[in-house]
Amino acid sequence: LNSTQAIGGPFGALAGGRVANARGRRSALLLDALLFLAGGSLFALAPSMAALVLARFVVGVASGLASVLVPVYLGELAPPVLRGTFGTCTQFAMVIGILAADCGAFVDVSWRFAFGATPALALLQLLCAPYLLESPKWLLDRDAGSAAARSALRRLYGFRDAEALEQEVIHIIGDGGGAAKRHVSVGALLADPSQRPLLLSCVALHVAQQLCGINAVFYYSTMFFEGVLADPALGSALVAGVNVVATYVAIVLMDRRGRRELLMWSAGGMGASTLVLTAALLGLVPTAASLAAVCAFVSFFEIGLGPIPWLIVAEMFDGPALDAAQSAACQVNWACNFLVGLGFPAINAALGCALGPACFLPFGAVLAAAFAFVRAALPETRGLTVKDIQAKLASKAVVVGLPRPGYAPVDGRGVV
Repeated sequence: LNSTQAIGGPFGALAGGRVANARGRRSALLLDALLFLAGGSLFALAPSMAALVLARFVVGVASGLASVLVPVYLGELAPPVLRGTFGTCTQFAMVIGILAADCGAFVDVSWRFAFGATPALALLQLLCAPYLLESPKWLLDRDAGSAAARSALRRLYGFRDAEALEQEVIHIIGDGGGAAKRHVSVGALLADPSQRPLLLSCVALHVAQQLCGINAVFYYSTMFFEGVLADPALGSALVAGVNVVATYVAIVLMDRRGRRELLMWSAGGMGASTLVLTAALLGLVPTAASLAAVCAFVSFFEIGLGPIPWLIVAEMFDGPALDAAQSAACQVNWACNFLVGLGFPAINAALGCALGPACFLPFGAVLAAAFAFVRAALPETRGLTVKDIQAKLASKAVVVGLPRPGYAPVDGRGVV
């Protein structure tokens, strides 16, 4: 039942880019809310296990769609100086949901009421539709003279002076707005030597986010605390609470520190926590150290590998290329999520039953690789425009074997 949502996620992510590009960010988000409403209602009212599985799949599709739409939407609405803060809100919403779910374990209510939270939140989003603005960037992609885009900019940023408003419009168009109306495929991005390293960098971060072991910690967190806490479920709630606090810290830090710095601190801190956790499982340190190690692991995740993969795609791409890149990255993210959910028990069984001492070492290897990749290859994106970032990465030619680009086939313009 749990893995069904991870199966549905890639389907939603696959459709997300096309829907967002064709129908607009606002319409796509409202369609997604309808999917959550339908799937969540079936969840709460399911008469059989088959209906529960179907509901879980529909909610998975809706979740995959949201994983594409929300980062794109927030990235396009946020001013450059607040892109990191806005982008981290995606992760902040996720961890609040995790905390609410863990706290729900201590409330003695019917499972149908618990599942009813999904359609209730979807209905709330639909009721807020009048306050949901269309992305000015998407509107200007289609019409540089769009009155709707200018109206949205006034409501978002409070422009009173017509000249200042037009300067913002020129800035958006100059940063990629109004460049194209057509759909750009993932294949086109991979074939373009100026876009390929950007896409591979985004995908690599999403792979690292899932294969670093964070979901294994949450899926099996109660097992870590057996013998440490009287009620292991309390440990899960504690970790979820730490998760929320750490993500709030990330919101504060995101636009004050560089993305590279936070990612390296994240991967390095998680790697060290993995070693402590392994030592605790080996009996080399007190068992209570596993609780501290898990909390540290989660905290370091939330300052870097948690939020940054979601927001960095919108910093590296714009226009139709953004929709395709976000869709591809999210498909990979969901696929890795599914593999971890199914694969961690197999790794655990192969390396030693019941959380064998070596079961987290493969995740440590992933974190070491992520640290090395970020340090050697990832460009800094904080405070830079999409054009600046693309030119910066192109000048480094960081991905081995990729030619240094001299042109950009996606839009036909030269790369400085």
